[in-house]
Order: sequence, then C-alpha cells, then structure tokens
Amino acid sequence: MDYDSQTDAFRFELDSMVERYFQEFDINIITVIGALQEKVYELSGRGVITFEMDSESWEFDFKDLGLEDSSEEDFDNDFWFED
Repeated sequence: MDYDSQTDAFRFELDSMVERYFQEFDINIITVIGALQEKVYELSGRGVITFEMDSESWEFDFKDLGLEDSSEEDFDNDFWFED
C-alpha cells in the first residue's frame, strides 16, 4: 500500500471510530476535540517530525495570496520568527 493509500485508510478508520463513539456513547463534540488535541500534543512530543515534499508542493505563486506587490523575499525567516 503506498503512502497516500495508507493515509486515506487511517483517515477513514479515524472517521469511523469517531462516528462510532458518537453513536455508542454519550459523548459530545468538545470532548472528542479535546481528546484529539491531547493526542496531537502527545504525538508532537515523540521527536523530530520530517517529511519529503512533492515537487508540486514547492511550486508556489505568491500572487495566489492576493499580495501582488509582494515577492518571495518578503517572506524570509525573519518575518516568521521575530523575537
């Protein structure tokens, strides 16, 4: 099974599990969201997260942001990580 198929399988299983809990238990949406956020926090602490971007992901037109007067240089690291 390729990466995309594995991702789809995980999402479908997660969707089914959440829906099953809504059907079988007296649980509300806020509780489910909180539990999922807690899991995200737990998974985020497992170490370095790495991934490879497809070549299509690298193609970005800053005009798509509606900032016609901006260029790629306007979005350097200093902009995103100010002290």
